Amino acid sequence: MDHYTLLSISRDASVKDVKDAFRNLKDQYDGKKDKRSQEKFVAIKYAYKVLSEPIERRKYDAERFGDTTKYGIPMTKNGPKDKRYVHPVALADGGLKRDKRFA
Repeated sequence: MDHYTLLSISRDASVKDVKDAFRNLKDQYDGKKDKRSQEKFVAIKYAYKVLSEPIERRKYDAERFGDTTKYGIPMTKNGPKDKRYVHPVALADGGLKRDKRFA
């Protein structure tokens, strides 16, 4: 099961949507004693960890769905093909932020 299905969100969900979905599922599965609920909660925590971090999410999408671009920048498994671009950081407006160290 992929992380989006596990958290019951769409692939274009914002970081806030990911956080809200995690909190709702956390209330359902955290603290349960049975083994199945504990395993499900571990999977939910991992999905949240991956999808809440923009770089990890981009890598996950590329590996799982074959997406090779993000914000219109050609990507490889380890980052941008063109090293003038740095890892995109999800901003509130979905923009692109460049790291001045690589300019």
